Amino acid sequence: MKKEFLPEDRNGRLFWLIEECGEVLHYIGKAGRFGMGSRHPDGGPTNAKLILGELYDLEAAIKAVRPDLESENDLAGKCRARVQP
Repeated sequence: MKKEFLPEDRNGRLFWLIEECGEVLHYIGKAGRFGMGSRHPDGGPTNAKLILGELYDLEAAIKAVRPDLESENDLAGKCRARVQP
């Protein structure tokens, strides 16, 4: 996402997270139906490449939202086993 479009408040970051989750699901659905190597009929990247790009965007949204939620709930370090990338 371009810097000028990055959300500046908690609600904006949450909606960004929702949007990215939807985009990941969208391309996984396309890959499930047409295959990972399939492309749009007009050309473009494969479904696998689209999924990977959306996963990177989702990771960025998660990183942006996590501090809001941890500070809101005083959960930093207290959540159930956190998976480290």
